[in-house]
Amino acid sequence: MKQSQLNDFKRSYGSSTDEELARRFHTSTSMIRRLAIQHGLAKDKRTFPGTRRMPRWSREDEARLRELYPVRPNLEIAQELQRSVKSVISKAHALGLRKSQDRLQEMGRENVARRRR
Repeated sequence: MKQSQLNDFKRSYGSSTDEELARRFHTSTSMIRRLAIQHGLAKDKRTFPGTRRMPRWSREDEARLRELYPVRPNLEIAQELQRSVKSVISKAHALGLRKSQDRLQEMGRENVARRRR
């Protein structure tokens, strides 16, 4: 999947059914689910009220988030804590966490390198 298609997929995932996405991206629903897991995506609970609720944040999970958030990518954190990227970002914001200056610079270099490809 091209980067532009992946970006479109990420924007659409929360508010579209897996079947709609499979048709749109000419792939199977199982591939859609794998991509969602791989990128830490979740369905929008307002659009899909029957979706599975994420577990509450335990003190241990919050402590691990405090440790990882400043220095690691959100996707890696989401995978380690078995949560969506949205959940990680939302909880970090609620806890007042910020990325370290080194991590922000690294993210900038990664974005520039991605654009050059």
